[in-house]
Amino acid sequence: MKDQCLKIVKEFLDRYLVDERPIILAISGGPDSLALLHLMCVCRQFFDMDLHIAHVDHSLRPES
Repeated sequence: MKDQCLKIVKEFLDRYLVDERPIILAISGGPDSLALLHLMCVCRQFFDMDLHIAHVDHSLRPES
């Protein structure tokens, strides 16, 4: 499954990544966000991208 997800993210970046524009990835801290963060970090070896991470703990839920 990881290979399939990586392939999808790489295809997305091939299509939509604009040279020299930073990517800001908003992360909630949940499993989906962390999986996407991991895939994007892996993709850095294939793409020249300026990756930034944004996280806000809004404390609206007890588990946040």
